[in-house]
Amino acid sequence: MLPIDAPPLPPPVPVEITLTTERVDVGDGVSMGMVGLNYQRQFTPNLAAGLAVYGATTGDRGGFFAWGANGAYRRAFGPWQAETGLFVGGGGGSPGWVGGGLMLRPHVEISRAVGPLRLGLGVSRVKFPNGQVSSTQPYATLR
Repeated sequence: MLPIDAPPLPPPVPVEITLTTERVDVGDGVSMGMVGLNYQRQFTPNLAAGLAVYGATTGDRGGFFAWGANGAYRRAFGPWQAETGLFVGGGGGSPGWVGGGLMLRPHVEISRAVGPLRLGLGVSRVKFPNGQVSSTQPYATLR
């Protein structure tokens, strides 16, 4: 009788959960604290893509949220990593919101491995093409 071996397991797929925080200028001198939660899968050593959701945490744009897809190109330099990426999504929220629904958020970031975590700083641009929001701001990230 021939032994039956279990089929080999596929290699693990690296996935990453990222939390970001930033303060977005939404026009007329009003700002909104915004937090992002990103789930990304590594497809190649330098390319990752996944899903993300952003929401208001402070300010008078209560209820704002946007969900969509994101992608990133990354380059490692020892414990350091440079990244550029783009979020494309939509959402809604406060009746006073002027965004028009579609949200674009390109970013550039530098991060460093600190034990099992990765801490980073970056610059993002939040733009609503159909509205009046077009804001560039720094942000912090934790992976």
